Amino acid sequence: MKYILIKLIAALIIALSPITTVFAYSGQEAEQFEPITLPSLNNIPTTIKPQNNKLLIINFFASWCPYCIKELPEFNSLYNKYGNQVQMYLIDTFETPDTANDFLYQNNYQIPTVYDNTYAHLLGKLKFEGIPTTFIINSDGVIVFRSNGMLAPGQLEAEINKYTAQRQLKQPDITGKWIFQDGSNKPSISLTLLPGGKIRGHSLNKLSWKLTGDTLTFFDSADLPIYRFYYMQEVSHKTFFIGKKITDEYTSSQISLSRSNKNSNISF
Repeated sequence: MKYILIKLIAALIIALSPITTVFAYSGQEAEQFEPITLPSLNNIPTTIKPQNNKLLIINFFASWCPYCIKELPEFNSLYNKYGNQVQMYLIDTFETPDTANDFLYQNNYQIPTVYDNTYAHLLGKLKFEGIPTTFIINSDGVIVFRSNGMLAPGQLEAEINKYTAQRQLKQPDITGKWIFQDGSNKPSISLTLLPGGKIRGHSLNKLSWKLTGDTLTFFDSADLPIYRFYYMQEVSHKTFFIGKKITDEYTSSQISLSRSNKNSNISF
C-alpha cells in the first residue's frame, strides 16, 4: 500500500510539473557529478561514471510515466547511433525490476538500465524534482546539461552534437583574445592565448596553456597546473570556458574565460 501511495504521489507531481530545461552553467559554480552504484535489472551492482573520454547521459524514467514513454524511443535511437561517442544509462524508479524489464523488452530498448525504487539513494547526489529527468556529464565529471521534464524532439541529439564537438577542438580554435575572471571581486583581466601555448596578459605572462581533449589548462612557470577549465558553453552570444583554480589536489574558486562570438573562431 505504501509503495502504491508513493507511486501515485510521484505521478501527480509529474503531471503538474512544467516541462522545463535547466543548463548546468547559469553563472553558478560548476557542478561535479559523483559516481553512483545501483543494481541492474538482474541485480548486478553497476557503477555509473564518466569513462573513456565519452559523454555520460543519464535518464530517470518509469514505464507508467507518459512523458517517459514519449521520449524514450528517441533515446534508444540515439543510443544506437552514438554508442561509440556516448555512454547512456536509464535509471528506473518507483517500480519493480521485473516491470521495468518487461517494458524494455516489449519495446526492444537496448539502453543499459539500473533501478532505484524510490531514488532516495540519489537525492543527496543529484538534484531533480521528478521524472523524466536527463543529465549530461562530460568526461571531467562536470554536469553540463540538466532537463527537468521531457525533452523536445531533437533536443538531446543537439546537445550530444554540441558537447561531442567540443572534444574535437584544436589549439588554433581557441587562440586569440579572452577575458579572464577568477570568480572573486578582483577586476577581470584581458589576455591572449598565443600559438605554441604562451599567454600574453597582465600578471599572466609567465603562464602557459595546453588543450587536452575538452580540457584547457593553464600552467605556472614551473609547469605545474594552476587553472583548469572543464567545459565550454555558449551563453547570450558569448563563449565561456568554465573552471576552477587548482589548490593542491582539490579545486576551488570558480574561474572563467569569455569572449564575444564575433571574435571567436569556434563554431557551434
